[in-house]
Amino acid sequence: MPGLAFFNSVDQRVYPRVPLILPATLILASQELPCLVTDISGGGAGLQYPDCAPGADVNAKLAIDEFGTFDGITVRDSGDTRALRFLQGEAERNHLLIKLILYVEEGLADASQQGRWPTEAKLSLTRTNGIRERCEVIRISLQGVCLVTEQRPPLQELVKLGRMYGRVAQHFSDGIPISFLSFVQPETVT
Repeated sequence: MPGLAFFNSVDQRVYPRVPLILPATLILASQELPCLVTDISGGGAGLQYPDCAPGADVNAKLAIDEFGTFDGITVRDSGDTRALRFLQGEAERNHLLIKLILYVEEGLADASQQGRWPTEAKLSLTRTNGIRERCEVIRISLQGVCLVTEQRPPLQELVKLGRMYGRVAQHFSDGIPISFLSFVQPETVT
């Protein structure tokens, strides 16, 4: 699929991570550890612990109120960076994709407060001329999203996706990749 090549050049992970800050609990055989989820993807989650962290290669469950409970294996990437590699099937990954899309579309708090989750992998695309379309999501990552759409907005056109903004990056026969805008200026070296 040509639309995927754009994302492979931006993020080499099989399952790109989406940044979050959510309280969670890591459940081990003998204890429960409070933690913060710093990012999440179809393959795992980045974790920070206020106290001690478990060692690597430990079977655990990660309970995140808004997302559910995930079986996995603890991983120590380097230094203080910790993660949980998920052990789950494709159906569960697709369910997580829906929740990540909702995070972009409406904000996670709105959905969890209303007690509902969408049943399809679609986002609302709004162009600067006001034209709206519900688009199927091919792929979503921290850097952007690739959508199946009938429209072909000009390259670099500013579009709104739920509560986020982005620019049309390319055109493919099966859709358009959109790069999310960052409103945080990177630090400059002086």
